[in-house]
Amino acid sequence: MIGKDSDGHGLSSEDQKFLKPTQAVLCLAALLFNSNRNITADNWYTSIQLVDVLRKKIDIRGHNEKKNKPEIPQSFLPNKKRTVGSTLWI
Repeated sequence: MIGKDSDGHGLSSEDQKFLKPTQAVLCLAALLFNSNRNITADNWYTSIQLVDVLRKKIDIRGHNEKKNKPEIPQSFLPNKKRTVGSTLWI
């Protein structure tokens, strides 16, 4: 069962600690783990937490992280005071 009320059904206790969207993707992708395949996801399914979990089990490629995600540092967001093409080292 997948969805907000799945309660981590079918997941290990380690995977049940993740957010519900990450749990849902883990359930759906489980059949592909260690199969020499990859997952390509759009920005709705590309969170740092999900990529950190999946990259240990399967190759994942994501498109354009949304700027409003809480895990994106403020220093990475567009800034009118920084010149175009400048490099920022953190």
